[in-house]
Amino acid sequence: MPLLLFLLPWGCSGHDGGNSQEEEEAIFAMVNDPGAEGLYDVVVGRADSLLLCARMSDTLRGYVMIEKGVALYNWGRILEAVAFADTMAMFSAVSILGSVMAGDGQYSETIRLLTPYTGIADSFPQSGQIKLYTPLVKAYTALDSLEAAHRVLGLMKAAAEELPAGHQAAVATLMAEAELLGREGRWKEKWRLHPRSARGS
Repeated sequence: MPLLLFLLPWGCSGHDGGNSQEEEEAIFAMVNDPGAEGLYDVVVGRADSLLLCARMSDTLRGYVMIEKGVALYNWGRILEAVAFADTMAMFSAVSILGSVMAGDGQYSETIRLLTPYTGIADSFPQSGQIKLYTPLVKAYTALDSLEAAHRVLGLMKAAAEELPAGHQAAVATLMAEAELLGREGRWKEKWRLHPRSARGS
């Protein structure tokens, strides 16, 4: 069975909401089981697909990343394993810290923290890119740096184009755009982003 079809029930459908514990365990088994059997090429291929497409909790995403790193190491691809571990882990940690800082109103600090990472963002999965861009748009919007906010929003929208409409990262992009439009007083355009409004147009 093609892997993409196997992933459909979790990440590539339009279903909103989180996964059940059973679904999270099933997703993890997709990389854990072949890893235990020494099928490291399978682990890496599946991990890449899951990180790109599947909806999962941050904890599960971390475990999938770990399984990929271990598989690369055991497969003998040491340099790739090392590069995947300072880069992916650091990028994820910085994105999470940026979200916390933006949520705490530390907007200038958020911008200083995250801006250096925008230059390498396109080397990461789309959902990871959006996780980095979201607090940046929030910070720029809050500081009325609207031109910069639109620039980063453009990067978010480009990343979201390859995601299913119901994916949490795609939804986060719509929410960031709505917040920015509201800040600019463009209420009619903001309303058009609402799903019910879109269906009625």
